Amino acid sequence: MDRQPSTLGGTDDPRGCRAGVDVRLFLRPDEDRNMAREWAQRQLPGLLASGATVIRSDQEHRKIVVIDDEVVLIGSLNSLSNTPGTTREIMIAMEGRAFAARLLAELRVAEIGTPRACRACGRTMDVRRSRSKAAGLFWHCRPCNNRVAL
Repeated sequence: MDRQPSTLGGTDDPRGCRAGVDVRLFLRPDEDRNMAREWAQRQLPGLLASGATVIRSDQEHRKIVVIDDEVVLIGSLNSLSNTPGTTREIMIAMEGRAFAARLLAELRVAEIGTPRACRACGRTMDVRRSRSKAAGLFWHCRPCNNRVAL
């Protein structure tokens, strides 16, 4: 069976990677105030080693999981930083291929779901949002400030 990417916006299940599910995880860049914290940085090696495709993007705040292009989890729960019982966050599960396809299109997964390597230094680039809405999104390498339009 040919599987399409699953997209995660704030959570990761490495068991899905081992089971052959293509997991895409969108995370904020390291300079984000929460991602710069020690507890967030502690989680990164495990996420990177899990087999999930990790896309760093300054445009993501949404908490979304799409499983097998059919099941969508969407809500306010920060799965990486949530301690059960400490907040009133929620996550709603919805089933439906049409809804999942529309959401994946809205997230532009076909365009930004596979990270690019910087041509100058070879590091993985982040997805950035231009200050001008007209200019849109671009790939950015922070160490060498290389920019590539989407």
